[in-house]
Amino acid sequence: MIRTDEITRFNEAIDEAIAESVRYYSDEVERWRNIFLGVLGHDLRSPLTAIMVASEVIAGMAVDAPLAKVAERLVNSGERMRELLDKLLMYNRAQMGIGLAVDRRQVDLAEACREEIQQLQETMPNARIRLQVPPAAHGCFDARSLCEALTNMVVNAYKYGDSDREIEVALHDHGDEVELSVANHGEPIPPDRLQLLFEPLRRGGVTQDATLERSSLGLGLFIVSQIAEAHGGAIRAESIDGRTTFTMTLPKG
Repeated sequence: MIRTDEITRFNEAIDEAIAESVRYYSDEVERWRNIFLGVLGHDLRSPLTAIMVASEVIAGMAVDAPLAKVAERLVNSGERMRELLDKLLMYNRAQMGIGLAVDRRQVDLAEACREEIQQLQETMPNARIRLQVPPAAHGCFDARSLCEALTNMVVNAYKYGDSDREIEVALHDHGDEVELSVANHGEPIPPDRLQLLFEPLRRGGVTQDATLERSSLGLGLFIVSQIAEAHGGAIRAESIDGRTTFTMTLPKG
């Protein structure tokens, strides 16, 4: 005769086996999804490069205004597609545990920030950006990736902040480390949502510019966190009295 405790142990074993099978299946689905994204991103680079080259040739040959305008739109769209593809590949690397590779060199981060903000102001003329940096901030950084992080934070501030208020960008040199922060004014963000903003494929809410929102993958702040982590640093967020600030802390060495 089968005892009650034997039936209980049998049911527990069945439940455990089912749970393990579900976990294995979920892990396999996630692994193959990441492989698919990696292959797709890699294979899209060649046709995109061809489109970019052809667009630039057409832009160079355009003489009449209508054709020149269309060619410029093609080039800009290609650049935007390349940016989205780069973000997708960066997300893919992070999901597969590869991490972000950075090329750290001795640079003046203050000068790099000044140049990046100047370029951003040209591409976002409606944005009001106030920059505060020291005369110099020398350290061993990957300036290119940090400028990308700065751009992502400023674009995020512009998308979700009050367009009538300034976006405040600041770089502080604390000797062994630097702090790079971007602040904007707008609707306060509840504390329980702040850290969720760094998770991939999330968006903050209603934007000031619908076009920017449609062209977003929801990876901007996730990429910022990956860049900070690759530098051995960290990023934090706070939202107090309608002022939201994202701050990257980065060691110089």
